[in-house]
Amino acid sequence: YEKVYQYESGMLSTGRGSWNSIPKRVFKYGYFEARLKIPKGQAVWPAFWLLPAEKDVWPPEIDIMEMVGQDPKTILLTYHWKDKNGEHRKDNTNFYAPTDFSEDYHVYSLNWQPNKIEWYIDGVERKSVV
Repeated sequence: YEKVYQYESGMLSTGRGSWNSIPKRVFKYGYFEARLKIPKGQAVWPAFWLLPAEKDVWPPEIDIMEMVGQDPKTILLTYHWKDKNGEHRKDNTNFYAPTDFSEDYHVYSLNWQPNKIEWYIDGVERKSVV
């Protein structure tokens, strides 16, 4: 049985090749950066994110950048975690710009340290969480 969808998707991952495989690379803290030209349009959701290495565990998740395709002037910068009671929490910032992020390449980066997470767009700090 093959299901055909009316859309396409792509992914570059250092994680699992499939849900049953071992992650290719595992990181705890570090600097992550990508120079991206992202698409826009209805039903498009480009993202650059960090997910847990453990299978079937979520959160945590760090969204270095996400963009809802029909709003190409807004980049979402989000940190998801579980509180001490195991409840999902998130710290979300919407970064608004006067320009359309899909029109050119931009550099999205994250500096993840033990006591602080910093988000950058084109070398300018746009958010931090302590």
